[in-house]
Amino acid sequence: MFILTTMIFVEEYLKKTGSKSHLPAPLCGHEAIMKAVDTWLDMHIKDDYSQKAVRRAAGVLWFPSDDNAFTAELIRLLEQINALKWSIESHIINTYQGRNARFETLHNQCGGVMTLHLYRQIRWWKDERISAVRFCWQEKESLLVPDKVELLLRMGKDSREDESQAVPMHQLIQKVISVPEERLRIRRRLKVQPVANVTFVSKFNPAGALKTVTAPMPYIIIQNERPEIKMLGNFDAFERAKRRPRNDRVKTEVLGSFHGESVEVITE
Repeated sequence: MFILTTMIFVEEYLKKTGSKSHLPAPLCGHEAIMKAVDTWLDMHIKDDYSQKAVRRAAGVLWFPSDDNAFTAELIRLLEQINALKWSIESHIINTYQGRNARFETLHNQCGGVMTLHLYRQIRWWKDERISAVRFCWQEKESLLVPDKVELLLRMGKDSREDESQAVPMHQLIQKVISVPEERLRIRRRLKVQPVANVTFVSKFNPAGALKTVTAPMPYIIIQNERPEIKMLGNFDAFERAKRRPRNDRVKTEVLGSFHGESVEVITE
C-alpha cells in the first residue's frame, strides 16, 4: 500500500555541456522510491556533471501514517540519517579553520565527495496537514550593501594587475568614490533552483498557510490525507525575461560590473 501511494517528480540538472535534458515523466510506486533513494545516495562527483553546481531532484514521497510500526521505523531512520549528516558537518566546521583545511580534511577521508550533497538534510513532515505541494522555479538575486573602502581596494588591485582593464576600472572607481556608501549596492544573481510552495492547513487557517521551501532532494510526507502535487515544469529563461519588475523593487542605476556582479546606486 505504501509503495502504490508514493510519487516523485524528478528534475535532471545541468550537465557539463550546459544543456538541460527534458523533464522525465513522473514516477510512481517502487520506481519512485528507488529514484528517491538514488538521489539521497548521490554524494560524489560524476564525470557527466559539473562540479561547480549541485545536482537537484525535486520530488515528494507520500506515505499514509496509519501503520504505526512502519511510521515509527521510517521516522527513526530519517532522524538517524539527518543526525549523522549534521555530526559530520559540525565536526568539520568546528574542528578545522578555513575553507581549504576543511576541504582537504573531508576529501582525504571521503574521496570525490561533494560537500553540499553530503551535508544536505532529508526534509520530512508527519501529520502536518499538508494539502498541496506545488513545484516551481525560483530565480532570485541579492542586493548587498558593500564596504566602500574594501570595494575600492579590490578594484584598485584589479586595475594594477590587469592593464587591459585599467581605464574602465578607473572610471568605475571614480563613480564609486562619488557615491555615499549607504547608497551603494552590489547586485548578485543567484542560481535558478527548484522550490516548492507547500500549503499547511490548520483549524485556525482552513485555507492553508503557504511556505516556500527549497527542493534539492525528494521530501517525505507522512499523513493519511493525500496532498495535491503539481509537477516541476521546464524553466523558460526567455519567458522570464519578459516579466515586468516587481513594484516593490528598489530603484537603482547601474554604475558598472565587477567580478560578474553589478555595482549600483540607489536612485530613489
